[in-house]
Amino acid sequence: MEQIKNNIKKTILITWRELEWLQPKNFKKDDPKRIQKLKNSLVKNGFLSPFHIWQSKSKLYILDGHIREKAMRELESEGVDIPDKLPASFINCKNKDEAKERVLVYNSRYAEIDNEVAIDWFPNLKEFENEIDIPEIDFDFESSGDIVENGIDIDEEFINKYKSENIKIYDKIVIIFSSENGKNEFIEKFGLEDKMLYDWNEIKPDRN
Repeated sequence: MEQIKNNIKKTILITWRELEWLQPKNFKKDDPKRIQKLKNSLVKNGFLSPFHIWQSKSKLYILDGHIREKAMRELESEGVDIPDKLPASFINCKNKDEAKERVLVYNSRYAEIDNEVAIDWFPNLKEFENEIDIPEIDFDFESSGDIVENGIDIDEEFINKYKSENIKIYDKIVIIFSSENGKNEFIEKFGLEDKMLYDWNEIKPDRN
């Protein structure tokens, strides 16, 4: 019978500046914009997840957290105060080859976020654009502006834009209804078909 083994030996505070990289420095492409997002997140949200490390004799190698280590060194050089000790989880590895395999596991993503669900779940998603790096989330969308109780307070000028070619100024339009009745009132008021509401999220601008 197969069994899931606990390979986390312990989690303790360690001197993070003494950590060594296991993966090559050029294992991931260096992107200053993405590093800046990580730095923004660290400053705003703090250190939220332990390093995952492998101890080989007297050396501590990073399995997960290489880019955070890099970002923190940059932040420190910019005058940001960072604790000397931060939490790290020690991971069982038989040898260096198994440790390298763990690096690949930590870098694996087994599911993608649905962009439309993310927008629906976080109506204020744009506020996180400078601290979150999730490739499948499209931050380049426009909303109708206000989130209204039933959607029926959106004025006719807005709807006329939708029904005309001027809609090309929008990447996406997000209207949130608090109830099915509110959506139906909206459809009836402006003479729209139900399908139009679902099509709005797929409209892309023509900037040619």
